[in-house]
Amino acid sequence: MKGPFANLLSNLLSQSASPCLSVYMATHPASAQAAEDRIRLKNLLKDAEAKLGDSAAWLDGPRQLLEDEEFWTHLSNSLLLFASPDGFEVVRTPLPFAEDQALCSRYCLKQLIGYADHPERIHLVAVSSKHVRLFECSTSDITEVPIPDTVQVASEFLGSDDREEEFQQHSVHARSGGTIFHGQGAGRDEEDEHRLRFFQHVARGLERALGANGSPVVLLGTQENLAQFRSAYKAPKDLIEVQGSGDHANLHDLNRSAWDAVFARSQADREKALAQFKELEGSEAGIHDPVAIVQAASTGRVRALFVAPDAHVWGSADLEQHSFDVADEWSVNAVDLLDLAAVLTAKHGGAVHCVPKDQLGALAGALLFA
Repeated sequence: MKGPFANLLSNLLSQSASPCLSVYMATHPASAQAAEDRIRLKNLLKDAEAKLGDSAAWLDGPRQLLEDEEFWTHLSNSLLLFASPDGFEVVRTPLPFAEDQALCSRYCLKQLIGYADHPERIHLVAVSSKHVRLFECSTSDITEVPIPDTVQVASEFLGSDDREEEFQQHSVHARSGGTIFHGQGAGRDEEDEHRLRFFQHVARGLERALGANGSPVVLLGTQENLAQFRSAYKAPKDLIEVQGSGDHANLHDLNRSAWDAVFARSQADREKALAQFKELEGSEAGIHDPVAIVQAASTGRVRALFVAPDAHVWGSADLEQHSFDVADEWSVNAVDLLDLAAVLTAKHGGAVHCVPKDQLGALAGALLFA
């Protein structure tokens, strides 16, 4: 599987211990609200302990998080917890997740799989008239990286005497016998001209640094600065523009802004896929029945799966026989058939989209190959 959680998914799918606790929580980066998030996790662990009874000792590890003051001062938008008798993993990420908790025989991973079409890393370029900064962002951290052979502070660049050679001067014989200067902001005031020259210099450095990199680039800046920088940055990159200022933002906020922009664009792609499903809904190629969906997924016939992120259909599964049944009620040994369908769909190369139930009109839907 691909995406920003590929390694985590591989690790969780390889584990065989049971039962498994999966927790998806929205959290608050502001420390003032961290206490509320800690209480919510504490209550969720208490609920799991009550269901497990005497066999809940393996929850001691996750419970230690509740006493870790350092942990709760560095929250992001979402907190993910996966625990079993073999241990636990916790993830803080700026990406949004629907609230969900499940205790059953397998980890519930459909929300992680839903991000498989996202890049593992992205680049953020924070543009201002004073300086331009480049960041490499993952879902868990953000690192500022230098732009090679580039002066990134405008005052330092414009104060240098040896920069004129970077700008092209093309002489043309006009009626007046004058000279036209390209790239120096003809018709602009002096401030705009200086800013454009600085942006052109930085853009050339970015083209060298990111030319062979396939990850998306998010440009953050004011409308005026973005328009001028975009005119200077000619690299054929996958660009996403976000209006705002990065001058005084902390690293967490910058990382969140970058991933929010990438997520917003993926939402648009999901809407297109959902519209295709709606056109075939009710036909043999567009089905809703959970058992039929997981059966189709087990044989690689699901082209795209749409599933409510917090929905569960408890049952049993025999993967060798491709046999699946819905249970009358939840049990700690049950399988979430919707989650299993997501795992099998991704395994066979299909797409998995998490869609709220009110948009989907059902717990799940599948677009099958013809």
